[in-house]
Amino acid sequence: MGRNKLMTKDLKKTDSVVKPGQRLEFSVMNDDVEERTYSSRVEDIDENTLTVAMPYDEHRVPIIPRHGEQVFGKIIERSCAYRFVAIFKEPKSQPLPVWILQKPPVVERFQKREFVRVKVTRPIVVHPLDEEGSVQSMLTTNTVDISGGGVCFVVFSPLTVGNRVTMDIDNLPNMELMQVIGEVVRCQPVDVAGIKVYHVGVRFLAMDTAAQAKLVRFVFELQRRELKMGL
Repeated sequence: MGRNKLMTKDLKKTDSVVKPGQRLEFSVMNDDVEERTYSSRVEDIDENTLTVAMPYDEHRVPIIPRHGEQVFGKIIERSCAYRFVAIFKEPKSQPLPVWILQKPPVVERFQKREFVRVKVTRPIVVHPLDEEGSVQSMLTTNTVDISGGGVCFVVFSPLTVGNRVTMDIDNLPNMELMQVIGEVVRCQPVDVAGIKVYHVGVRFLAMDTAAQAKLVRFVFELQRRELKMGL
C-alpha cells in the first residue's frame, strides 16, 4: 500500500470540520529542537482563507511566522482530533490580532494521544528480556512506526506483553545511534503477503530528554512532510 493511500483514508474537506469558535493548537519547533504548542481559535473561514486568533507565548509575545511559512495545526475535540498544514499569509491587528492563513483544502483525522505516530522504516536491533530480566536472542528488524513515546517493529515470533526490551535504533536524522529500553504494550499478528508476522508496540521507559526532543522534532517534520504530500 502506498503512502498516499495511507494518508487519504482519513482526509475530510476543511469546510466540513473547521468552524468559527473552534479551539486550535499550533506547533512550532524552536532552536532548541523543542516542540512548542500555542493555543488559538478559529475566527473566520471563507473560500480561500482561514482566520485564527493570534497565538502568544508565555510572556504574551505574539507568535508571527514568516510570510509563506507552513504552520502545523491541530483541532482537538471531545470525540476526535484533526491536523492540517496551512500557509501563513500575514498578521492583522484590527479589529483583533489574528493570523491570516491560506485555507487548507482538507484536514486529516488522527488518533488522540500524547505523541503522534508516523509510519517510518528504520533498522532496529531488539534485545528481548525475560521476566527475570535476562537477555534473550537478539532480533534484527525494522520499525513500522515511531513517536516521541514509543515504537512499533515487526518480528516473526511473538513477544510477551509486559516484558521489557532494549533497542538500538539507527539512521534517525541528526541523531547518533539511539539506545533505549522499553516495555512491550501490544503484540498483534499481521498477514504480509501470506506470511504471518507480528507488530510489536513498545513504550519507551526512562528515555534521555535530549534524545526524546530530537525524536519529537524528527516526527514533527515527518508529519508536516506527509500532510503536504497527502494534500
